[in-house]
Amino acid sequence: MTASMSRRQLLVTGGAAAAVLATTGLPRPAAAATPIRPGGADVVLAWNRELLAIVRTPGLQPATVHPTRSFALLHAAMHDAVVATADSGHPYLFTLEVRGHAAPEAAAAQAAHDVLAALYPSRSAELATLLTGQLAGIPPDARDRGVRAGRLVARLLLGLRANDGSAAVPPVLAPGTAPGSTGRRRPRSRPRCSPTGPP
Repeated sequence: MTASMSRRQLLVTGGAAAAVLATTGLPRPAAAATPIRPGGADVVLAWNRELLAIVRTPGLQPATVHPTRSFALLHAAMHDAVVATADSGHPYLFTLEVRGHAAPEAAAAQAAHDVLAALYPSRSAELATLLTGQLAGIPPDARDRGVRAGRLVARLLLGLRANDGSAAVPPVLAPGTAPGSTGRRRPRSRPRCSPTGPP
């Protein structure tokens, strides 16, 4: 555990916040973010709100990709970034060696930003504004080390999931002309036999 943010505190608060946000339907987050508090879970809450706003906006979430993929990538990246910089806990996928003190808040924010910017490039300006606001109050040296760790985790995770089949285009099904018809021809059936013999 570290003095600034424990892994457990970050994950428990983030999970609870995601559950609350998913059920309450908060309005769209403001573009300008206030700096995060050291030791708090504000970073997880803010990125959860942002992703919830994205998946609820018509046209931003690809119709062929379930939103849970985006949430999984977001949280896996933040988790591994925090574990790498807090030097405690077990990584989900990647073990990084970070030299010197790195801010877990900065690492989580950068990892979250990079994952969402890759998944939703049309929202890159809003995501950059949120990230800038969150990094504002963190001491420069710790912030820079955290940012580097967050970028690396996001890049590794996105690379790992690049060919997971989520970009596959589903086949087009030809519609039928009659109600309930799929457009496919039924196989010819054999002549029916009666109990007394062939017709």
